[in-house]
Amino acid sequence: MRKIVLGLLIVFFTLTSCENKITNPRIDYEKSRQIISEMIMDFFHMFEKLMYLNADDIVKDFTPSCRGYEHQKRTILNHQANCKEDPFILKINYYDGVSVGYVDGSNAYDVRLKAQFVAWRWRDGFQDEVICTHIYTCIVENYRWWICDYKVKYETGSKALFYMLFEVM
Repeated sequence: MRKIVLGLLIVFFTLTSCENKITNPRIDYEKSRQIISEMIMDFFHMFEKLMYLNADDIVKDFTPSCRGYEHQKRTILNHQANCKEDPFILKINYYDGVSVGYVDGSNAYDVRLKAQFVAWRWRDGFQDEVICTHIYTCIVENYRWWICDYKVKYETGSKALFYMLFEVM
């Protein structure tokens, strides 16, 4: 007798004793890396358009339960206020894409993206650039991945632009 199994999916869950709440579904690590990478790239594509987009839309993948959310939103709002007085165009050039260092069931650490940020001021055409690496942590909340906290590592270029863009934590 032969057994043929078609399309079998097995999911493991950890249940709490009182609440029957799912607390730690086992995850597909490669899919998690893909989701995290796409989330980070989506944030950068939106950050590049910060003069035109709502700050809440730009930080949509940051969880409010981490300090990175408020810091990033405050930084964007500050840029948007400054852009009204002294508009600039921001272009981001990426090196190597997103690198996800370590993923466990509910956290991702050492999520990195190295990029060049080029800013052109409208009023006089002044151009400035900086290369830096963003390093993120991500967490699972409510059964989805979120960007939690981050730091920005200066590599080379204009330190003035670096501090203006990132208001380093």
